[in-house]
Amino acid sequence: AMQWLFAEYGLHNARALLKSFVKKRAEWWAYTSGEKNPVDYAVQQLRAEFGVDEEIDPIAELFADDSLQKAIDDFAHALATGGTDKQRTDADALQAASSWADQQQRYQEITLYLYTNKDEPRIFKPTKKQDAAQLKSAHEVLLHIMQVARDALSARALLRLNEALLRCGAALLQHYQNLKHRQQQIDFVDVEWQACHLLQHSPFAEYMQYKLDSRYRHVLLDEFQDTNPVQWQILQAWFAAAEAVDSRPTVFVVGDPKQSIYRFRRADARLFGEVSAWLQQKFDAHYLSQNVTRRNAPAILQVVNKVFEQHPNGFNSFEIHHAHHADLVGYVVALPLLKAVAAENLADENSVLLRNPLLTPRAEKMESARTLEAQQFSEKIADIIVHWQVQGADGMPRRAAYSDIMVLVRKRSHLKIYERALRQHHIPFLTSRRGGLLDTLEAEDIQALLTFLITPFANLELAQTLRSPIFSCADEDLMQLAAMQFTPGEIPIKNVSWWQR
Repeated sequence: AMQWLFAEYGLHNARALLKSFVKKRAEWWAYTSGEKNPVDYAVQQLRAEFGVDEEIDPIAELFADDSLQKAIDDFAHALATGGTDKQRTDADALQAASSWADQQQRYQEITLYLYTNKDEPRIFKPTKKQDAAQLKSAHEVLLHIMQVARDALSARALLRLNEALLRCGAALLQHYQNLKHRQQQIDFVDVEWQACHLLQHSPFAEYMQYKLDSRYRHVLLDEFQDTNPVQWQILQAWFAAAEAVDSRPTVFVVGDPKQSIYRFRRADARLFGEVSAWLQQKFDAHYLSQNVTRRNAPAILQVVNKVFEQHPNGFNSFEIHHAHHADLVGYVVALPLLKAVAAENLADENSVLLRNPLLTPRAEKMESARTLEAQQFSEKIADIIVHWQVQGADGMPRRAAYSDIMVLVRKRSHLKIYERALRQHHIPFLTSRRGGLLDTLEAEDIQALLTFLITPFANLELAQTLRSPIFSCADEDLMQLAAMQFTPGEIPIKNVSWWQR
């Protein structure tokens, strides 16, 4: 299965697909829970869902039906009658292709004349001498017959891909779990799955459900748009058990599918609508919507409304949003997209120039779009400071200041590029490029203290703790400890920890 994946999809794509499977392992465990052969079970379910009968060859079935040849003859006749020289040539070629002895070759040749390189149906425009209705009807009949076979072949290919992925993914997942077991570690997904298993399938499920029922009477689920299916299964097991004994809690769910940002943690915004319907059906819940905001100005909401009204992925229940402060000033501007461009003054690609790498830096052939975006972004901030006015706390207009501006980025990994552009434009800024509380100096000092407390022989962590503001020891104090030859009890200092010193 792995060799087939590499051959069909390449190393990079196969690896990405397998990593995606491992990320979804909790859903896989939930789907195959209780099955002795999870992969065989999943493949069997997919085979039934795709409608694949591996004993039937779709191409053989296609050519066993006389309606295909009749459809080809009808379409070729309609195309050639009154058509251009090119259309008559296509009609002759299509009929010739249908006479190949090898069925696989015959199918490929017919497909070549009916579909483009992008695998889309070719368009045959009728001439004035052709019967447009007859040509269109014959073309649609032929495409329909071909599409049945193409769908069957696609289903078989999709089943083959899923089977290979499931077999490799299950093996990879087993290795991953064994590795964590040997290292006595679990991850966040393991915690979710163990909680789900504890409430649904373990011998303690009823006891855990009883404890939850007796302890919690009211449940508030905030930011529900960032819930993933396994987390909902955990909650649903509890709620369903409570309903069975007429002891269900009151449940209050709050969320906004537009604000779902945890896809990396398998959150699915579509779950919000499913759970809403489930709670209304099972708990007789009341659905309350809030489309008035105190946060944004009308100008901002106008853009939000326009985006989500035309969103291609749904939000059918989207309601037009309104601003509580109707007179609040706002402004929206979208800077143009930028593409990477060739750096100026580059040598001819065909020429070979030698350079001294110690003196002459290598010329970058392309300047990244992100670098250009950072420059554009910095120029816009400089323009705001010079030309813009903002409404002050007293309601009066005043000149914009750097402190009025907050910048949100999708990832911290590229902050260095933006910082460099801001420095080039002499714009002051505060940032946390390394991103996260644990990377701050204060948190590192606390971590050093905690590490020393559980491992008293950690000399470096003790030195950091003593030097930190917690104890404020001077460099001379640390040097004195380092230079000690004997402990107060005249024990040689060799192999004695700094804590003993």
